[in-house]
Amino acid sequence: MDEQRSQAYLSLIQELLECPSGEEPQILNGHLELLDEGFVQVWELVGAQLQQAGQENQAQFVWNVA
Repeated sequence: MDEQRSQAYLSLIQELLECPSGEEPQILNGHLELLDEGFVQVWELVGAQLQQAGQENQAQFVWNVA
């Protein structure tokens, strides 16, 4: 996975974490080109990092979406 793709994944994840509840499907539909195995791997890593940082609500959101 290249650095540019990784940054795109992280930007999408940040957008999902900050969006109002219920807007996630629209955001994901707008970025279908990023929804692949690499995205899922980065998404799960972010969930683990959030959990380790004590941000349980955001970590739970990540696990639910994954």
